[in-house]
Amino acid sequence: MGLCYYCEERERESWGSYYCAECKRLQRVLKLYNTDVYEAVENLFLRNKKQQNFKLQNELKKKLNDEIKEHEKKEVEEEKKEYNLRKKKP
Repeated sequence: MGLCYYCEERERESWGSYYCAECKRLQRVLKLYNTDVYEAVENLFLRNKKQQNFKLQNELKKKLNDEIKEHEKKEVEEEKKEYNLRKKKP
């Protein structure tokens, strides 16, 4: 039949239709709720620069903390190995 004109991923509902079932439903919701949908999308999915920076900082902190924990874990394992080697010597 052809691809949906909006998402360009799924098949259209019929030959006379331009959209797939999901996009057609989205179109109906947008027509029904209009500005409420736009406000919801902005509040839930879109971020301003301040929110983007905050999210980026949190992700970087999380990654750094994970790397620090991994490094500390490796150090502890190395110390255990070294201790066990000293312990085994007569």
